[in-house]
Amino acid sequence: MYPYEFKAPARQEFLLAVTYYEELDPVLGTGFQRAVERAIEKIRLHPQTWPRHVSRTRRMKVRNFPYGIVYHVVRDKVVIVAVMHLTRRPGYWKSRLKG
Repeated sequence: MYPYEFKAPARQEFLLAVTYYEELDPVLGTGFQRAVERAIEKIRLHPQTWPRHVSRTRRMKVRNFPYGIVYHVVRDKVVIVAVMHLTRRPGYWKSRLKG
């Protein structure tokens, strides 16, 4: 299993989305968090499985939620670039690929 890390903005948007769903319904917040965690575990096991997205990234959709996890592999580590809502501001995260 590959180790992983979040880019700081990706972790922040993940936590903001969890908070949003928790405010709607605590069960929904927990469900979203678990869905993202399960998706990350699948990515860590087989990072090349999901389709290429933009530049050198790949994207896996989060089950039951309108979110995708954008990531790439750097030196045998999965780097999560964004936990993005699939219908809002496409491409806003591209600047995170630099540096």
